[in-house]
Amino acid sequence: MWSRKKTRRYDFDFGVVPARRHANPDGSLGGWVALTATVAPTATVTTNASVFGSAVVEDEAMIAGNAQVSDHAKVNGSAVVDGFAQVSGHAVVSGSASVRGWVQLRDGAHVCDSAEVFGKARLSGRCVVSGRARVFDQARVSGDASIGGASRVGGNTVVTDSARVGGAARIVGTTRLGDQQRADHYARVDGELQCFDFGDGFVPAHRHTNPDGSAGGWVADTAFVASTVFVATTARVFGASRIREHARIEGEARVFGFAVVDGCAVVADSAEVSDSAQLYGNAVARGMSRVCGDAQLSGSAVVAGTTRVGARTLLACGMLIDAAGVDGSSRLSVSA
Repeated sequence: MWSRKKTRRYDFDFGVVPARRHANPDGSLGGWVALTATVAPTATVTTNASVFGSAVVEDEAMIAGNAQVSDHAKVNGSAVVDGFAQVSGHAVVSGSASVRGWVQLRDGAHVCDSAEVFGKARLSGRCVVSGRARVFDQARVSGDASIGGASRVGGNTVVTDSARVGGAARIVGTTRLGDQQRADHYARVDGELQCFDFGDGFVPAHRHTNPDGSAGGWVADTAFVASTVFVATTARVFGASRIREHARIEGEARVFGFAVVDGCAVVADSAEVSDSAQLYGNAVARGMSRVCGDAQLSGSAVVAGTTRVGARTLLACGMLIDAAGVDGSSRLSVSA
């Protein structure tokens, strides 16, 4: 075990300071550690790595290669900092996270859980990379941005401000996400081209911007959604469907095929509207209902529960159908 009696002096590129060689848990002689820094006896600092400033390396963490940990940075858990990586400022690497290559972490950047940052990526501000996320190539993450889940961020991507990347999103190319933009679930952004998997493979798509300025759900580029329409974050619109006027697609609802939702109609919860079905007026499809075929809902008609409305069915005015099936050439209406 190291002793202060073995204290010497070492130049960490900013002048000679009192330092010592770390004694690694396996008994090998490790890299240089400034006396102002703290490295636990259980941690490893390999021969060419260094720890200085007021940095802290704890637990079973490893600083390897030519990596440097400085200032007030912390590395703990079973985290690894390798290659020519630099961790400085108040940056933290924790859990079983890995930072390697020519990566630079500074300010209050935090890499945790099983996340990996490699290549020539740069992290700054108070950004967080967590879960099983990977940030690589020359990606830049800053501000209060958060990257998590099993997402991948690479290329020359810039993720900044309060942007969020999660799920199984793939962000590459020269993409820039900022403000409160989100890319999640199975989104993929390649340069200026954004793609999303609606269930049959990735297709060009974009997030809808709601009338109040909030980020809405994913919409395939082949579909049309008017700027006056509300699409919830978890709702999806794809195929050649058309959503117009003041319609609302809420919850985890899906509208696809050649379906049309118009007027003040609402598709909510886990309802689906597909094929050539139409909802208009104040019609509502909610619950786990399915409106398909050439079905039409108008007036204040409501389908709910596990109802399936198909073929050439017409529901009008105040008709409410819950947990039923309507098919064929049915025409149901209630006079005003």
